[in-house]
Amino acid sequence: MKTTGSLPIPIIVLDGQNVIKCRDVIVQSITVAQSLHAQAQLKPNQYIALAEMAAMTTLIDEAGNQHPLTYDALAESSRQNLSTLQTLIAEVDAKEQAESS
Repeated sequence: MKTTGSLPIPIIVLDGQNVIKCRDVIVQSITVAQSLHAQAQLKPNQYIALAEMAAMTTLIDEAGNQHPLTYDALAESSRQNLSTLQTLIAEVDAKEQAESS
């Protein structure tokens, strides 16, 4: 399951020497293995919830190119983005539950 949306504050992605601001996102469900992999990559003082959120999210730039959302980029972004992503994840969860009913 997946859903799309837009972040209130763009997240910056570095592509070589280019700085790309991404506002659009795709949020999709992940498997248990993907969740555990994201957790295994955590460093001390990092949060599981942010790791899973980053693993579930793909950033889309203005040209339509997709970029992975890194833990650090998410952690350094606005709290407004966190709230938006939480809402989008809740939508994905609801779709997944509805489909399995």
